[in-house]
Order: sequence, then C-alpha cells, then structure tokens
Amino acid sequence: MWSMTSQGNGQRQVLTPDEVEKRVIEIQKAMELGSGLVLKADAVDRARRILTGLLTEEQAVAEIFEKYARYSNVSVADPKV
Repeated sequence: MWSMTSQGNGQRQVLTPDEVEKRVIEIQKAMELGSGLVLKADAVDRARRILTGLLTEEQAVAEIFEKYARYSNVSVADPKV
C-alpha cells in the first residue's frame, strides 16, 4: 500500500509502507522523549491511518471526541478544535 502525506508547500508525497512505519516510530519517539508520554495503541493506529490516507484530520478529530465524550459532557455532533 502506498500513502500520501502533506508537505509544507501544499504538495503531497508518496510514502512506501516502510516509510509509513518509520514515521509512526518517529511520532511515538517524539511523544515519549518530548513529553514522557507513551502513545496508546488506538492513537498509534490513528496516526498510521492518517499517514496512509485512510483517515482525514477531521475524521481523526471526530474519533477522539467520540472516544472522550463517554467521559464528559462534550458533544460529538460538532467537534471544534
């Protein structure tokens, strides 16, 4: 499977499956070293799906709001970020 990621100049770059996995590892290490947090499996999966183009940023935000709406009064109908 090939994937696409957005570049700073608005262009899209095609990533190989190996490149996707490298990016996922980079994200995990950055979170761990930068903030001391270890990402949960669902967050890692979400990042992977964004990198592979299976999930948009808007869909990812909606997933996060839906997940945490169970624990709060946040409405998932119109998540605002």
